[in-house]
Amino acid sequence: MNSLETNIVNIYGEAGKQWIQQIPSLLQKYAELWHLTNLIPMSNLSYNYVCGGLQGTMPIILKLAIDHEGLRREIAVLRLFHTVGGVEVLGSTPDAVLMKRALPGGNLKRFFPHNDKEAVQIFCDVVKRLHQLPKSWSSINLPHMRDWLSLLDQSWPVPESALQLARNLRDE
Repeated sequence: MNSLETNIVNIYGEAGKQWIQQIPSLLQKYAELWHLTNLIPMSNLSYNYVCGGLQGTMPIILKLAIDHEGLRREIAVLRLFHTVGGVEVLGSTPDAVLMKRALPGGNLKRFFPHNDKEAVQIFCDVVKRLHQLPKSWSSINLPHMRDWLSLLDQSWPVPESALQLARNLRDE
């Protein structure tokens, strides 16, 4: 089983197994709905099925998610980020989002492996733009970081020393 399957089944059980089995039909459904071709999965799938492809000649990303509420929030954030230079949402349903693909689409470390100063400057410029978002940002009702970090108080199938280190870092 790959990481995506393992993660989804661990979180969602039988419903997760069924969702994994539905991925091929979901891909076909959205390829037909949005006229997509050349759909190729990303290599690092973990909690969502994400693939690149084309809509006509435009590079796109298609993301399928079992967590409909999380995807709804993500779509709202993406639409808001688009107002300050983020990627454009081209279409969405409760279980899928179609976006323009950001090209070249790599991370800053890849593009600036020996120039931390420039990478940090670009990151800071992006953060400044995000802080210019309109007040409607607060209406999205995103989970607070403390809610995510409270999950560290649960038992997880990782070495206890790693979990304790994560808890200590959170508490700092």
